Amino acid sequence: YGAESLAKRDEWREAHLARTVAMVERDKNHPSVIIWSLGNEAGDGPNFVATASWIKQRDPTRPVQYERAEFEPHTDIVCPMYARPAELEAYAAGQPISRGGRTVLPAQPERTRPYILCEYAHAMGNSSGNLWMYWDLIYSRPYLQGGCIWDWVDQALRQPVQRPAHRLCVPTRPGQAWFWAYGGDFGPPGTPSDDNFCCNGLVSPDRRPHPGLHQVAHVYQYIHCKPASADHRTIQVHNWHDFLNLKDWVVGQWRLLADGQPIQEGWLPELDVAPRQAKQVAVPIKPFKPQPGIEYFLDLSFRLKTKQPWAPKGWEVAWDQIKLPDAAPPPPVQIDAMAPLQLVQNDAEALVLGRWFEVRFDKKAGTLSSLRCRDVELVQTPLRPDFWRAPSDNDRGRDMRRSQGIWRQAHLDAQLQQAGLTHTANGRVVVAQFTHALPKVQATWQTTYTVHGSGDIVVAVRFQPQNVKLPHIPRLGMQMQLPAGFDRISWLGPGPQETYCDRKDAPVGLYSGTVAEQFCRDYTEPGESGNKVEVRWVALTNRKGVGLLAVGLPLLSVNALHHTTEDLDNAKHPFELPARNVTVLNLDLMQQGVGGDDSWGAWPHEPYLIPVQEYSYRFRLRPLARGDDPQSLARAALF
Repeated sequence: YGAESLAKRDEWREAHLARTVAMVERDKNHPSVIIWSLGNEAGDGPNFVATASWIKQRDPTRPVQYERAEFEPHTDIVCPMYARPAELEAYAAGQPISRGGRTVLPAQPERTRPYILCEYAHAMGNSSGNLWMYWDLIYSRPYLQGGCIWDWVDQALRQPVQRPAHRLCVPTRPGQAWFWAYGGDFGPPGTPSDDNFCCNGLVSPDRRPHPGLHQVAHVYQYIHCKPASADHRTIQVHNWHDFLNLKDWVVGQWRLLADGQPIQEGWLPELDVAPRQAKQVAVPIKPFKPQPGIEYFLDLSFRLKTKQPWAPKGWEVAWDQIKLPDAAPPPPVQIDAMAPLQLVQNDAEALVLGRWFEVRFDKKAGTLSSLRCRDVELVQTPLRPDFWRAPSDNDRGRDMRRSQGIWRQAHLDAQLQQAGLTHTANGRVVVAQFTHALPKVQATWQTTYTVHGSGDIVVAVRFQPQNVKLPHIPRLGMQMQLPAGFDRISWLGPGPQETYCDRKDAPVGLYSGTVAEQFCRDYTEPGESGNKVEVRWVALTNRKGVGLLAVGLPLLSVNALHHTTEDLDNAKHPFELPARNVTVLNLDLMQQGVGGDDSWGAWPHEPYLIPVQEYSYRFRLRPLARGDDPQSLARAALF
């Protein structure tokens, strides 16, 4: 790069040419070679102009590309690395483009070269966010032809946890505990390395998909759908193929889901959609009466018509999901029909007793300190404000501890300013309200708990900052811990993979698993993992089905792991995480996006950040007894 690049020195011209000539003469007859590249990250100058000129004379049939040429004439393709979406938009619109304060491409009424990102969307760890910010442009604007994600696979080596002292690479024996080793894990301590910077793939070293690959697959699929009528019974099917008519290779299947449960299904009519064309298709949904509180989604699946060399007949090649407008509100809550509550309190605490549950408030701390379902305790540590997440690789690359670190311990030293309890509605409702000052960030946090005789607790949160000039907030919500044993999770929302506000292409459905399964162990360095956005409800239960239900009013961002934020913040490898059997549960309004423009300074984009301003949100808690159906309880009434 810069003035010292060998591309600018005459004595190196023959070396540049020799390398290029050898490449072209070796590979000129390979039909798979469609573009000649002059090199990678080797600066630019007259020596590359000479190599491009020689290729054009030797083989005028193929284009030449070179990223460092930027917009100079010796590249036939504008192929930058890690350009932001704003530059793609400017290029497509013919607007001038500036870099480093200087104009590198003037405004033009018509561009003469395609724009292909030779590297973009750095997929390091928990990444691949805001991909649609690129592809909304690529799909809709001229000249933009796509890009190459860096990169495909994490480059790490499987090593035994119990390693020899010399820290050389050794085989891992069957059954032996292992981890993915990266830079700094080999040789004497202090050996120079780039840490885990070579672990930036969409799949792990043994080719297991990272959660972000699901997002990439949905964005990249060659069939996309959207509603084409007010009732969403007619859809527009867009065929992005350049040569294939959809009718020749796929069939379309549809399902009508009611809160994740299929109630109708069938096949779409023949998909006679020409390449690069869109067509409206009617979905033959039979009339139905919406049930109170239930959401209805149309699932669309496109599957291979015949067996292919790379996949069997019936293999899904594309999917989409469309929310239907059909809805009926749940019935309003019937407080008079609830059992009465008993309130017992002293200066230190208040105990709310229902028929089969009890809620305890610590009046001095201003917290919900205990929630019991019959004789089972559901609270290990109380709900408290939470503003921090364990940094991901992208967060570490932009030094999140420095740029947003004020929020890391913002909940500590909270000062209770006001506390109040009232017994209302003929003894069937108890309201506890606590207001805390958060001196570390000059804000107040008000939490109102409304306990109903049904066992439901509506939690209303209000965050009021006095200083709105603080850095963006990594997350805004509440965190608690459940005791050991509550290691099963089920939820209604996008899934089954983790989702974030800038990476949430996942069908809404009913999902379940263990809490341990929500943590992605294939991220070579631990950090934020396992989040779920737009959650309607989530249930944490033990083996007997006893547990805690949390219902978004209307939606929540949820995370449940067996690791604390501090655990994830301080470990270099997953095997170094402390073994815990508690469940750390976050019930958030939002968490900032994971980003992915690059991993060495780029922030998530503005729509996926949390500015410092006033926020409020609500959710409902309810103890789950053995035999309770979380789905039915979640939609039972409007609180």
